[in-house]
Amino acid sequence: MDRVWTPRKSDVSISRVYFAVLSEGERYYLRMLLYTVKSSISFRDLRTYNRVVYTTYQEACVARELLDSDDE
Repeated sequence: MDRVWTPRKSDVSISRVYFAVLSEGERYYLRMLLYTVKSSISFRDLRTYNRVVYTTYQEACVARELLDSDDE
């Protein structure tokens, strides 16, 4: 099953971002980016900061200084 980003069919969206804890790894960092990055149109946009595309969501969070340290 290929997962792809699909545009919204209307301007109104009612959805939910599920809770994630730090032990869930990339899911936790993805959630953090979804709340922080405005008007992203792809998962790649979420991993992009200052024209650099990071390989993981955690690296993108560190680049955006959303974490106090790498251990968080």
